Amino acid sequence: METNEGNNFAEETAPAPAEYEPIRWDEDHPCNLDFGYYPGVKSLYRKLAALLVAAVVMPALISVFVFGLRITVWLVLFAMLPTGTLIWSCMRAVRSGSCDAIFRTRVTGLWLAVPAMPALVTLILSTHSYGPTIFSLIYAALFVAVVYLGASVVLHTHSDRDVRAAFPLESRSQSAGAWRTLFFTIVLPMLWLMMCVVIY
Repeated sequence: METNEGNNFAEETAPAPAEYEPIRWDEDHPCNLDFGYYPGVKSLYRKLAALLVAAVVMPALISVFVFGLRITVWLVLFAMLPTGTLIWSCMRAVRSGSCDAIFRTRVTGLWLAVPAMPALVTLILSTHSYGPTIFSLIYAALFVAVVYLGASVVLHTHSDRDVRAAFPLESRSQSAGAWRTLFFTIVLPMLWLMMCVVIY
């Protein structure tokens, strides 16, 4: 009897797994996660920042030299701005420990990585047929970066221990705000693109 009571006491006082520990928040910014305590979450945030550069910032800068300022403005408004907004919303959700951060991140990673793969293959085939140029090589490198980073953030949300600790399964959700963001940054631009194709 004493042995059973001792075992029960040991189980009650044993430290809980990391997944069940209280969420640690930044002391200076209480609305943000403590990246010092969750290095895996900080790594995920940095990958999203790199994805923002590879998928939005660099293509926008290169488009100015390739297509000119006028076409670049249209590309930024109807393609790069929605994509940048989508990635930035993921970064803010991850930083603030939002319950929909994992949902946003996985959808964003897949949405960017999957279309980039056939685009990369098409670019490689055209480069093989017409010869490489400096801009085609740069775009190929950006496509590779987008595919790698997009897949990496999705895998990171599944495998990283810190991510599982900061975003426990029972607290994750698909919020209405996340669905609105996806509609305005993915669905609406796609509908606009389809309408332009039909008209022209």
